[in-house]
Amino acid sequence: MLFTKPHKYFLTAYVVKPLNAFRFGEWEVRLLDTAPRVVVIEPTTRCNFKCIHCFRNEMSEEFKDMEYDLFLNLVDSFRGLGIKRVTFTGWGEPTIHPRILDMVAEARRAASEVVLNTNGSTLLRIAEDLVNIGVDELLVSIDSPDIATYSKIRVGGELSIIARGLLKLKELRLKKGYVRPVVSVIFTINTLNYSDIVAVAEFSRRAGVNRVIYNNFIPTSRKLEGLACYTNSKCSREVSKLIGEVSRLSMDGTLAVQATYRTVKSYFFCPYIGNSAIYVARDGGVSPCMFFAHSWTPTLYGIERAVRRIVFGNVGRESLLDIWRKREYVLFRFLVRARQMPSCLDCELAPYCTYTLSNQHDCLGNSPSCASCPYARNLAFCPV
Repeated sequence: MLFTKPHKYFLTAYVVKPLNAFRFGEWEVRLLDTAPRVVVIEPTTRCNFKCIHCFRNEMSEEFKDMEYDLFLNLVDSFRGLGIKRVTFTGWGEPTIHPRILDMVAEARRAASEVVLNTNGSTLLRIAEDLVNIGVDELLVSIDSPDIATYSKIRVGGELSIIARGLLKLKELRLKKGYVRPVVSVIFTINTLNYSDIVAVAEFSRRAGVNRVIYNNFIPTSRKLEGLACYTNSKCSREVSKLIGEVSRLSMDGTLAVQATYRTVKSYFFCPYIGNSAIYVARDGGVSPCMFFAHSWTPTLYGIERAVRRIVFGNVGRESLLDIWRKREYVLFRFLVRARQMPSCLDCELAPYCTYTLSNQHDCLGNSPSCASCPYARNLAFCPV
C-alpha cells in the first residue's frame, strides 16, 4: 500500500520523479541529498516462544527466515552510506536465525553501532560471541522475575536459563573490562505482572543490567483487552506509584529507568522517522516501521483496528537508497515529521468513525496514516 493522494489541506508536490521540492502552505520545502541513518532488520518471523502478547499471534503469513544472500545484498546496499546503527529485531526471535552471528558481525563492519533485541533464550550460548563481535546494545525481554508469572506470559521460555545468560554476560564484561554491550531489560506491563515492577529492577541490578524499560502491553485482540494496564484506572495508579518507587531507587546511578506513558498526551514523535530509520522485513520488503511491517489487528482503547502492511519497495530488487528517496516515501516521512496526522487515540469521534478502523486512510486525507500509532505517542516502546 502506497500514497494514493496528497494531504487534504497543505501539500502540493510539483516535481514527481525524483521528488526534490514541494509546497507546504506558504513554504517551499526542498529535499537535500538524504539517506537513512538507522537500518532495522528482521532476520526471521519464527520464534521459540509463544508469548501471550505477541503480534505474531495475529499473523496469517508463514513464519520464515531472511535468506542470507538477501541479507548480504542489503548490507552491500547501505555500506558507505554512513549508517549510524543497525538494529536486529522484528516479529520473530532474531537469535534463532541459523546465521545470526554472521549477520551481526557483517553489520558491525558496515555500521557504527549494532543493537540486538532478543528474548534471551540463546544468550547463555552466544554471550561470548556477542562480546567478541562488539555488539553495542542488547535488549532482553523479561516480563517477570518470578518463574510462575514469567511462564504464564512468555510461554515456552525458561527464566533460569535467561538469568544465567545475563550473569555470563556480566562476567564476560567484567573479565574483559568492557562496558559494552549495554544491556537493557524490557518489561511489558500487564495486569498479571505489574506487581513485579520493583522486583524486576532489583533482579536486573543483580544481573548486571544497565537499564530497565517499562513498556505497555498493546492488546493484539479484543479478548486480551483485560490484560492492558493503561486502560485500567486502578492498575494504572498502582503502576505510577511503583515506577515512582523504582525511579527513586535508581537515583544512585547503578540502574537507569525508562517508562512509557500510561495516557495519551500531546506528545508525538515517531521513533523511526525521527531517527531516519528504515525497516527491512525478512522477505526484503521495506516498511516505514515495525508497526506497519505486517498485517495484524491490534485493539487500542476498545477499538479494533486493521493495520495493513505498508511496503515502499524491496531490497531484493532495488537499492535501499532508491527506496528511501521514492516520492511516496519522502512525502510520508514529511507529513509524519511535520505532525500532519490526526490523533485517533484520544478523538471523541473515534467510536463512530470508519477512518480510524484501519491505517489505510484518515480524516485529513493521508494514506497511509499513523493516526492510531501507540509508539508515536510513547504508549509503547519502539526498539529502533
